[in-house]
Amino acid sequence: MELVQRRPRAASGWTHGAFALFIRFCLAFAWVVPALSLGAAVTACSGGKVVFVTAYDEQTDEGVTLLQHKTDALFLALKKTPFPDYASTAPVYAEIHSDIAALKMRNEVRDKNDLTVKQIVALENAFTIFEGQHKGGTLNEFMVDPGKMSIDQIYRAILKLEIAKKEPKE
Repeated sequence: MELVQRRPRAASGWTHGAFALFIRFCLAFAWVVPALSLGAAVTACSGGKVVFVTAYDEQTDEGVTLLQHKTDALFLALKKTPFPDYASTAPVYAEIHSDIAALKMRNEVRDKNDLTVKQIVALENAFTIFEGQHKGGTLNEFMVDPGKMSIDQIYRAILKLEIAKKEPKE
């Protein structure tokens, strides 16, 4: 039986071949970090901006504000005594759903606007759940305020993001 002679290990425990491979890897990709740093420096010095979200959209801002007014009017109507049945408010629900769909469509076609679209989908889902409770007869006047607070929180998030797009950070 023939014995295979092993390469001597360096003091660190690396074989000379593994160390050489490591060095070749480092040299092969040594350009990546300086290239990225150079790219960032050129962008910063040239005044160029890296854009992660789309620009402010006045129609989205106005549409969300109008939609919030319509939703608020619905919540006020639901606080009346006697509590309105679903059939009497169904046209208002349909109008709000239509406005949400139009707002969602407008924002889906805009580049780099995924976060706004996700917020509008969250609004759509929350409103659908609220409507489902009313339609199913499980909504009562005591549930209106918590539902309103939840939906208003989503409106605030959408408007905050849209306003942040409007105001450039220095």
